[in-house]
Amino acid sequence: MVFESNETIENIEIAYHTFGQLNKAKDNVIWVCHAISANSDVMSWWPGLFGEKDFYNPTDYFIVCANAIGSPFGTTMPENLDFPSFTIRDVAKAHLLLAEHLKINNIHTLIGGSFGGYQALEFAYSFPHEIKHLILLASSARESAWGIAIHESQRIALKADPSFGEPNGGQAGMKTARSIAMLTYRTSEGLIKDQTDADAKLDNFKASSYINYHGDKFVKSFNALSYYYLTKCIDSHNIGRNRGGEVKALQSINIPTLVIGFNSDTLVPVRFQKFLAEHLPKSIFREFESKYGHDGFLKETEKITDAIQKFYRNTSIENSDAKRTILKFGGSSLYGKENLDKVTGIVSRATEQGPLAVVVSARGKTTDHLIKLYNLAKVGKDFTTEFEAFKNYQHQDLGNFDLTKDLNELETTLKAIQWLKANENEFAYDWVLSFGEIMSAKSLTHLLQAKGIKTCFIDARKIIHTELVLDEFEINVEKSRSKTQEVFQELSSNVTPIVTGFIATSEKGRTVTLGRNGSNYSATLIASFIQAKEVQNWTDVQGIYSSNPSIVPDALQIKNMTYREANEMANFGVNLLHPKTIVPLMQSKIPLVIKSTMEPTMPGTTINYEGGERGIKAVTMVDNVALVAIEGNGLSGKVGIDARIFTALQKKNISVKMISQASSERGIGFAISESNIKDTELLLNEEFKDELRKEYISSIRINNDVGIIAIIGRHNYALEKAISILRKNKIWMHLISNSISGEHISLVIDKGSLKEATRLVHKEVFA
Repeated sequence: MVFESNETIENIEIAYHTFGQLNKAKDNVIWVCHAISANSDVMSWWPGLFGEKDFYNPTDYFIVCANAIGSPFGTTMPENLDFPSFTIRDVAKAHLLLAEHLKINNIHTLIGGSFGGYQALEFAYSFPHEIKHLILLASSARESAWGIAIHESQRIALKADPSFGEPNGGQAGMKTARSIAMLTYRTSEGLIKDQTDADAKLDNFKASSYINYHGDKFVKSFNALSYYYLTKCIDSHNIGRNRGGEVKALQSINIPTLVIGFNSDTLVPVRFQKFLAEHLPKSIFREFESKYGHDGFLKETEKITDAIQKFYRNTSIENSDAKRTILKFGGSSLYGKENLDKVTGIVSRATEQGPLAVVVSARGKTTDHLIKLYNLAKVGKDFTTEFEAFKNYQHQDLGNFDLTKDLNELETTLKAIQWLKANENEFAYDWVLSFGEIMSAKSLTHLLQAKGIKTCFIDARKIIHTELVLDEFEINVEKSRSKTQEVFQELSSNVTPIVTGFIATSEKGRTVTLGRNGSNYSATLIASFIQAKEVQNWTDVQGIYSSNPSIVPDALQIKNMTYREANEMANFGVNLLHPKTIVPLMQSKIPLVIKSTMEPTMPGTTINYEGGERGIKAVTMVDNVALVAIEGNGLSGKVGIDARIFTALQKKNISVKMISQASSERGIGFAISESNIKDTELLLNEEFKDELRKEYISSIRINNDVGIIAIIGRHNYALEKAISILRKNKIWMHLISNSISGEHISLVIDKGSLKEATRLVHKEVFA
């Protein structure tokens, strides 16, 4: 066998286990790739997932697990330090030889965790036949610098043992190396909880015994040379090496894939699994809470089994028609009898195509009314007149449907706030705003039932849960997923749930809101949790346009775009989109379709993984920004100025929209939201007070008379065309930024020229 290094091994031996029988269709093969210290007897080291009574059992499946090259359990392994170096690709190549030997051309599921996940990814890239499902746990597209540093520390420990390299030598070094590994497999909190001594001791601590026990146990079963070479092998992992990079390589693996990560994993952090899921074309991502850290992939077998069962169900052709489509209706679509008739008609027709779920915003201007009511109540003012107007607003297009119970509860809440004068209480504010979505969902539920459609009302506070992270309420994904799936699994497929958008529950059971585009976010979260067929966002426009039609009359409707392009447009001023609403769909590969309630037969805009033709998609503008310029000859050659800027801004959660800098950091310019000007000025003047005093920095200037033009999509000559047309029309550019991916170009210009510049650039790049 020729290795990637061009070194060879003659007559390589491969040890393997098989369990069960290959069925007549030869489509029940489960191929398992093992972790670094395991062997080919998967039944012995992955109980709970593999076993006679477990999900993967030899009664139903033909299970194959091959021992990796270099491992001391039967496959050819090193006997000295002259053994050829081998990579993950070489290990996968040996698996391919075994598959050919066993005449396996159809694999039902290829699965691996950690080192096994690395092998599975390479195997999937190279296997010339069919793999129906790929499952990667606690894995990544390449080994991280953190992992390599840990492995090098282990190898230093091995080489420090004088007997390392001799037959059966290096045991003391291997015990030390394994002890280092144990600290990365579990969590610090887990060790503190389980290994803290009850009594005050001076020696012989539980934690010491724990580490020594596992080190001694490992020495009895493993080989020091194998450990040395296998850690080198893991370091070599890079799916994109000589293949055009990780993204390109991952995008070529067109296999339905389940990617699983554990939030406590410090060895292969969960962000690496998110990267896999983002770029594998047919993948979905599951993140689990676990006290076990990296070892979660071996310990959390109940959660893993549940995820795999749902994954199979969702990728099954037989069950594809059982997936729900999520219909989300915006507030403007839900107010007025004519609009409500259109909405009920859309839902009625959609029920004929398959199961649904509907997510709604507050109707019309309900939220504006509620904010006004809250503002009156919080300062103790009389809100009677405004409340009567609000009641009439809610009832005037609903026929005989009575919202008195909810309105009475709202009035009681407002009176309590009025009496307490609960000035700027965010929970009271969110509680008041929640009535908008609640009454909207109940109203639509009633109207659909009146048309004979089976529906039920679901308060999103029962299924969407949040947790406080750095003073912000963030979605608790695992709890929300579990609660959502629990509720939806109880529903018959012919019942359409009407779900409140925008609202959720805090850790203490209080009502919280999800902010801008909160109802859209609710819809995409629910879609990802139940693995919906698609999300349809019904609005008052026919889709997304290449620019704002009110500014650019000849703007074109975009028929198809990728998640990444949509994300860029969300970041640069397209109000229909928001980055946080795109992410759940991107991870689960669920299409989003923007459609018009007014013109329901029009195709709208589809956002998915494939997108449409390459090229420029849009020219957008952002006018609520400010340009910060930091300049000074004294900064030339100074390292870390930009890091200090970001650190200072982080104190107030100020985000930088774009940045550009001169060589050696002599001049740095970046854009922020206009609302952050005051805080930015204070933070930067404090951070660089010494540089300003010594005149290393000549000025920190903030200009809020600017705007950004963003060109979204790939085109080789877009920047050149944009600069040319703006110069020709004497429009000055303060800052130019071209993204690394080449998917957007940003130009900062004077705000007074923004609309004209948008029209000019749009015409030029679309010409």
